[in-house]
Amino acid sequence: MGADALVLPEAPGRDAGAGLSAIASDPDRVSVLLGTYLFQDLSAAEVEPLARTAEVQRFGRGAHIFDVGDRADRLYVVMSGEARDSLVTEDGDEFMYAMWGPGMVVGEPGFFSPEKTRVLAFIAVDPTTVLV
Repeated sequence: MGADALVLPEAPGRDAGAGLSAIASDPDRVSVLLGTYLFQDLSAAEVEPLARTAEVQRFGRGAHIFDVGDRADRLYVVMSGEARDSLVTEDGDEFMYAMWGPGMVVGEPGFFSPEKTRVLAFIAVDPTTVLV
């Protein structure tokens, strides 16, 4: 996770939107996973053990969810909000690669690479909730 990350962990009994009106309550984790290309062909029963262990993480606008060079030991599914992935050149210019929204899986290139390191930064454009 990036050094500038503002992580708002899931708290039992806490209203997911408390203090963050842009973030709606958490959808069912199984449904979130089944809505992605990685898990769409599986049954709810097959996905349930993964959904049970997955973490919900919340990030404020501008937070670095992960940065170039970070260890790529997990995948992210955007549950709400919007984030971008980008790379900063040697000259200091930011090259934005893509925008990511709800239902999209992020982090595969680094996760599946032999080096297991992030090749792009992932930054929240709006308050963003991810399933990790």
